[in-house]
Amino acid sequence: IACSGPMSGVRTVGTANADYASLEQMLFALASCGVNGQLTVKLAAGEYDPIVIPEIDGTSATSYVQFEPVGDSGSVIFRKRFSSSNSLIDMQNCQYVRLSNLVFRRGTADEAVSYMVRMGVRSTGCQVLDCGFVDNVQPFSTVAEVYTGAAPSIRVERCSFYGGITGINATGFASDNLTSGNVLVNNYFENQSNNAIIASNQTG
Repeated sequence: IACSGPMSGVRTVGTANADYASLEQMLFALASCGVNGQLTVKLAAGEYDPIVIPEIDGTSATSYVQFEPVGDSGSVIFRKRFSSSNSLIDMQNCQYVRLSNLVFRRGTADEAVSYMVRMGVRSTGCQVLDCGFVDNVQPFSTVAEVYTGAAPSIRVERCSFYGGITGINATGFASDNLTSGNVLVNNYFENQSNNAIIASNQTG
């Protein structure tokens, strides 16, 4: 896919006359082009396979990338259908990326993943906003529906967590090397088999 320079504004995926036919094409363009301002990626309604969000040049607290539905909240669903991935969205290599109004679902026993959204130590400034997480298939397989991976300045807000072993795992580096700036606020939890939230080795 040709790269004409860093992106900003709005790009559409999968709709009629979309900028990109598939999410995979959009992610390739992001990795190649980077951004030079806020970028909103609007996804057509439907079900999506697991993805890895790449490192994106130019992202910052003010020049972030946000993935959201074109239409109604809940119209974009990530599921493990034809993939061997261990997470639905892997954010371990990106910074300042936001997921908004998306749904993550384990629909059958064969769709087991360890993490629905997985971050890592490099995932500074990533946010999960107004999203829904569902693992109601017994026995639960989802170790953490959101795993922050000791990343700093993470925000998880107004999300709903149903089932799974743990809703949010926000374990920092270590007791003598605390992770800072993480905010978990106004989230709803129901029917986790272990913990709604694990938050340790954190400082405000």
